Amino acid sequence: MAASPTDRKILDSWHANAGRWTAAVRSGAIASRRAGTDSAIVEAVARLRPGHKLDHVLDLGCGEGWLARRLRAEAGCRVTATDGSAELVRLAREADPGGCYRHADYAAIAAAPDLLGGPFDAVAANFALLDEDLAGLLRALAVCAPAGALVIQTVHPWTACGDGPYADGWREESFAGFGGPGGDAWSPMPWYFRTLGSWIGDLRDGGWRVTDLREPPDPRTGRPLSLVLTCTGIEPRPRIRSLPVASR
Repeated sequence: MAASPTDRKILDSWHANAGRWTAAVRSGAIASRRAGTDSAIVEAVARLRPGHKLDHVLDLGCGEGWLARRLRAEAGCRVTATDGSAELVRLAREADPGGCYRHADYAAIAAAPDLLGGPFDAVAANFALLDEDLAGLLRALAVCAPAGALVIQTVHPWTACGDGPYADGWREESFAGFGGPGGDAWSPMPWYFRTLGSWIGDLRDGGWRVTDLREPPDPRTGRPLSLVLTCTGIEPRPRIRSLPVASR
């Protein structure tokens, strides 16, 4: 299965922005992350205990690897991290030579769920589900984590809607205000806006049901910083055999 043209535009944007993004994340330049979205995803994964064992977690769309590093350090679990940007994976490995980082785009994962070396006890997708058609990927994640959970953090549709209509559709992220080295311009990125109802429906169609919904508030304004959805499988799913995963 090949990546769609929009998938390619998203991947091209991340490749072009890899250095700027890494610098912004590691310097704490992104206000929403400082305000609570970083801690929100870490806490959401940690809340899975004791209901789920967390021996092996998949960090889907890992970027420069901050979440994989924190989950390993704070939750004590083994983490496999994957991203469709080869440059972001390179930067993650450079910062964390002992970690397990894989380069794989979502089309490849949807076509071959076992390529990441599961099964996983949980999958974390932190602002990582940006495309319109998620069904194939979600079904693949259900195979990757046959007895596990899926934790998604995404923009909150009621605040991210802005002045646009509250309706599913493509938007553009300009990364304005994110900062970056030397004030260089960011490469804009397309992303697909979903209403709350569409998130729940698309997850159901992909084999998941929402069991917990959180809206971390901005400590200054009280408005939600993000939407955090914890999901479990709707029905028993086929397991994949456990495979060794190299760290390169």
